[in-house]
Amino acid sequence: MVDVVRQPDGRRSVAMTRQELVRTANGAGMTVHMQPEHTCDVLALEAAEILDVCGCVNMEFLVVEGFLMLMDVNPRFSAGVAFSVMAGYDMVSNHLRCFDGSQIAPCSPPPSNIYARGFIEYSFRD
Repeated sequence: MVDVVRQPDGRRSVAMTRQELVRTANGAGMTVHMQPEHTCDVLALEAAEILDVCGCVNMEFLVVEGFLMLMDVNPRFSAGVAFSVMAGYDMVSNHLRCFDGSQIAPCSPPPSNIYARGFIEYSFRD
């Protein structure tokens, strides 16, 4: 998974790759490994340039027999965009900058950390 933010003029783009280690049955990443300066960053930025992306999108890649293949381009915030934010890049604010004429912030490579999210179950019975 790669979260990408690209300015409308293409002068600045940011990509943050994460590998999903644990997913829910419907595909939401629960535990991820942020992978700084991954090959998918470069591929996602190339795809964003070709597609003339403006703002934040999510791209999904598959590894098939050792080859990276672009599977999906989601023109929205991904369910896992919070992991990119936790890793140090404010995707939401920078997405908005793409539409108000401001320049998006540069991005330092994120730390190679593992992040997890959890849920708490509640009963609403009397």
